[in-house]
Amino acid sequence: MGVPHRLRAFEIEIVAEAGVAESLVEEWDELALDCGAGPFARPTYALAWWRTLGRGRLLIATVRQEGRLIALAPLHERRLGPLTVARWLGHGLGTVAEVLVRPGVPGAATALWASLDSPRRVLQLLDCSGTGSGLVELADRPGLRTAVSSSDSCPFLEIDGLVPEAVLAGPRYRRIRRP
Repeated sequence: MGVPHRLRAFEIEIVAEAGVAESLVEEWDELALDCGAGPFARPTYALAWWRTLGRGRLLIATVRQEGRLIALAPLHERRLGPLTVARWLGHGLGTVAEVLVRPGVPGAATALWASLDSPRRVLQLLDCSGTGSGLVELADRPGLRTAVSSSDSCPFLEIDGLVPEAVLAGPRYRRIRRP
């Protein structure tokens, strides 16, 4: 476990031990709920992925204000030559991850990204949710080179005037609709 340090009234910590990460589950889940985050940003998924598929080192950045968790980036990192590459916990496998930043706390995302700043660390944040907060602050960091590109899309085509809802409402797809 890293030693917290202060940055503009924020307590910042990098969690690198699984036991410490497990102790964050309740407040991490509360933060994810407050942020309206999807399932891949929740500790249940992220830590299960780490236990079964994770390699390298945990790199969970947390930001607290007056003891309350206000931001979290669920990452891990692996060495690649002279660099370390940080990725989302659960990257790949269709995971769409996101950084968690409690709404209404100015500066929290900036403090979070500052805690991860290292000359030998590359953030490879593939497959992130565009609806979560915090990525704008990363892109706005001075002197930082960033690249954002869309890598996946799910096109929707209307064929012969059929609308998916109408097709699925028919008797042929009754089993799909059952809870």
